Amino acid sequence: DEGTLEGKVGRKRGSSRVQAVCDWFGPTDFLQMDTFALAGNPLAHNDPDSPESQLIGGPIQENPEKVKIASPLSYVSADDPPFLIMHGTLDPLVPVHQSELLQSALQAAGVKSTLVKLEGAGHGGPAFQSKEVQQKILKFFTNTLKK
Repeated sequence: DEGTLEGKVGRKRGSSRVQAVCDWFGPTDFLQMDTFALAGNPLAHNDPDSPESQLIGGPIQENPEKVKIASPLSYVSADDPPFLIMHGTLDPLVPVHQSELLQSALQAAGVKSTLVKLEGAGHGGPAFQSKEVQQKILKFFTNTLKK
């Protein structure tokens, strides 16, 4: 429900609001990514040339207001749809802490959410394609969208 995020591309047919979210290892607070990165992380998120810095148009540590605008945490509200959040515990690119932050914010707002940590999984890969994970996703969407 953030009008500034609706965009101007395509034919406007109403809100782009969704009824359910399945989030796989999404960044939620760029400013905390390096702090919680695994040892040997191949990406320096605070670097002025990092993908995060490029997204907001400048070094993230020097642009906290722009980072806040880019953060899903800034838009959590009690009327958000249910979330299923999945994250590998050994993700070398996006620390699992990012999903823990989102889960905490959603719970604080009273939003129905589930965080599934895939033990030993990285940033995507076979663990996310397993039959068990696919069944969790199917069950989540079936139960959420058939109400």
